[in-house]
Amino acid sequence: MSTETTIGIIARIEVYDKKESSKESMKEREETYNLRYLGENENYYFGWAHGTDVQISYDASEQLKEKFRAMEGKFDEIIKTFKIW
Repeated sequence: MSTETTIGIIARIEVYDKKESSKESMKEREETYNLRYLGENENYYFGWAHGTDVQISYDASEQLKEKFRAMEGKFDEIIKTFKIW
């Protein structure tokens, strides 16, 4: 029985209030940690990014690493269905 677990974040959606942020500030985040613009509505900007700091343990098995990367790929497909209301 394996005791390995995924210890990180696959991806996240970030929400920024237009009163406090701008598209330009989102561009800075893109350069910092690859935040991708997702869209906006009247009040908010939306972006998404894969995890950068805490992913899986450096000594994880190849099987766990492959599982983690597969989940990232699934997120890439799921995020395409994101709708802004």
